[in-house]
Amino acid sequence: MADKVWSAVRLDAAGQVDDVAVTADLFRLERMDTGVFWAAAYRGGKRVTFLIESSAPITVHVSDDDIGCKDDSKGGR
Repeated sequence: MADKVWSAVRLDAAGQVDDVAVTADLFRLERMDTGVFWAAAYRGGKRVTFLIESSAPITVHVSDDDIGCKDDSKGGR
């Protein structure tokens, strides 16, 4: 999978985003408000961004972390 460059946003039958596959140098996901996240994938000098919205709060959990992500926020764990 590492050799393929992905740039796909797949829609379902209703035209809603169903699956996203993007090869990127950097991925960012930021909570903007309750029920609103902003996501971006950067490759070279280009990016694709997504606004993720829900009428209910969105909960994000780290379920696998083989690359060793750290909480680098002030007062992080």
